[in-house]
Amino acid sequence: MNYLEYLRQPHYLAACCAVLSIVLAFAESKFSKQKYESKYYIKVGIIVFLNVFLVVQLIKNNYLQVDGIVSNQKGGGNVFGEPPRGNSNPLMESSTINPSNYVSIDTGNPNF
Repeated sequence: MNYLEYLRQPHYLAACCAVLSIVLAFAESKFSKQKYESKYYIKVGIIVFLNVFLVVQLIKNNYLQVDGIVSNQKGGGNVFGEPPRGNSNPLMESSTINPSNYVSIDTGNPNF
């Protein structure tokens, strides 16, 4: 299994986010010259772990719907990635730029 495949598992993703938040909290305390006890970092890690794990479980079990995230239980797509095969992505279709709308803009002599 590729090392990025582990992040598809909710507990590994939550643990990675918890470690990252502990490192960022430690770095922030070094720059602000405010000293924290080690139990502060443990609290931050536990809170982040629980939040990420619960949100991922809610999304995975279809209790929480988020645009752009397709659950793999009904459609065959990834939990955090691409939509099921055969379907187009509605987010990509909605944004188009029509250059003919900008041809008549005269920035040299504005009319007010």
